Amino acid sequence: MAQTLFNHLNNDQKIATKHVYFKSGNQQPTLSGDQLTIYFGYANFTQIKDELDLAMFPNLRRITFNYSCAFDLESINISKNEKLSRIIIDSGNYSFTQNNHFTLLIKEIQLSRIILIFFDYIFESGSSRYLNTFKSLREQAIIPYILVEDRKLGQLEAEVANLKQSLAQKDQTIAEKDRTIADLNRKAQQTPTLSQFQELNNIALPCTDLEFNKLKQEIKRLKLKDFDPHFQK
Repeated sequence: MAQTLFNHLNNDQKIATKHVYFKSGNQQPTLSGDQLTIYFGYANFTQIKDELDLAMFPNLRRITFNYSCAFDLESINISKNEKLSRIIIDSGNYSFTQNNHFTLLIKEIQLSRIILIFFDYIFESGSSRYLNTFKSLREQAIIPYILVEDRKLGQLEAEVANLKQSLAQKDQTIAEKDRTIADLNRKAQQTPTLSQFQELNNIALPCTDLEFNKLKQEIKRLKLKDFDPHFQK
């Protein structure tokens, strides 16, 4: 769904985009000059619940969030936007932080490269005012972030754990097959050969052809216990 949100934009328009502005409204994303406005009430946007990846805008330099933004997104991936240097929360940031719980997916180098600009509410000398504040992503505590390097490490650790589990299951299967083979070998060693049965038949029923049912009855009659288990079936 995140991919179809921008299907109406051609490659030239995506390349031309330098500023993404999130604001209220329910229209399809619109491009004016180098600014792409994304309306968070737009149906296709509200259906995105996981990740919004902005990698398709290689020249993106600035992202602005209107303070009224309220997303259901889990994350916004800006890890491939190497030219991005500013993220702005216009007007009060309190409403923004209360209404949003998404994280930014970034590279470690972007922690110091990208500046977050927001308004701090200052109360001093009996009066209050807003102070325009600039902080690097590393210093700020308004928008949480996850390093893609850590996420990849976590994915690798999960893959290793799954691989270990798979190998353990295969080892268990191999061990069970080894036990089955050993059991069959033991039974094969304990089972008389055809020639041994023939020799036994010559002793128990001389001058008769080998017939297992007759031999079985004769062995039971003679109580040849060592051979009796081989005729239980």
